Amino acid sequence: MSASIDPGHGTGPQPDSPEGAKPKLVESIVIASELWLVVIVAHVVTVIATFGATRDMYHQVAKQSYTPGSAEYDMITSGGVIVGVVVVTTIIEIGVAVALLILTRKGYNWARFILGAISLYLVISTFFTLFGDVAPRWAMIPNVIGGVAALGAVVLLLRRESDTYCKKMAQYRRAPRMVGTPYPPVPGFGPYPPTPGYPPQPGYPQQGYPPTQGYPPTQGYPPTQGYPPTQGYPSGCPPPQGYAPPGYPTPGQYPPSNGCPPNPSTPNPSTPNPSLPDSAKRGVDTPDNTSDNHRNNDNHPDDTVSLDKGQRHRDET
Repeated sequence: MSASIDPGHGTGPQPDSPEGAKPKLVESIVIASELWLVVIVAHVVTVIATFGATRDMYHQVAKQSYTPGSAEYDMITSGGVIVGVVVVTTIIEIGVAVALLILTRKGYNWARFILGAISLYLVISTFFTLFGDVAPRWAMIPNVIGGVAALGAVVLLLRRESDTYCKKMAQYRRAPRMVGTPYPPVPGFGPYPPTPGYPPQPGYPQQGYPPTQGYPPTQGYPPTQGYPPTQGYPSGCPPPQGYAPPGYPTPGQYPPSNGCPPNPSTPNPSTPNPSLPDSAKRGVDTPDNTSDNHRNNDNHPDDTVSLDKGQRHRDET
């Protein structure tokens, strides 16, 4: 409970802690905690010393409430009940005092005020005990020691550095901090140098990649060009053999008109069909016999008339 004689660790204001670090516990709260341990020990000794007076007080209260000899009176005044009540009460008082003491050391301002108020109550209680009749008389010694220790504790708890410490601890609890504490540097060794970056690959530009540009709007595909029309037979030409519509003469019966390609299945008109009679052969005009027909027409006018009628019949058909 004694303070350090080192001038750097006195009860005066402590130097500010680094920003973000946990505030250092001030000497005033340390000494107040030690004084409160003295108060607790003195209180336990006083309770043991005054147990006889406490038992007599229980008997007087029982006589005022119950008839002597009754079951209730015997239960209340029994030694086991009195000892149990005294022990439980003392344990609760010590537990509350220790809890407030721990919270005060952690920097909780409300715990400091409550502990200071209890210390002030013990001081006042000790003062009035000096003028009272306490049995045994030696029980006054631990009672007075506890009262003096409580007086010193209340003075130290209400000092400015104690209040400043509790405020700094409140700020420290509210401030976000990293999980874990970094290891301190090893004496004689500097921090590890940063890892050098890899050199750029040759041939690649050292500048950063240009920002990605959006794709241009998709242009519609050009209209699909149809396939060129199939070169078939010219218009007005008879279709190939086997594809003629019903009701029309079968292609190949008559020679094709001028400008139409010859039907592959149609025999060449210049080649006489051996199965045709001579009269049919004469009705076929070829480049070779055209001039002969004209010459024959002059000599045979009847044949010319019949050929003209046949030609008109074909045109009408």
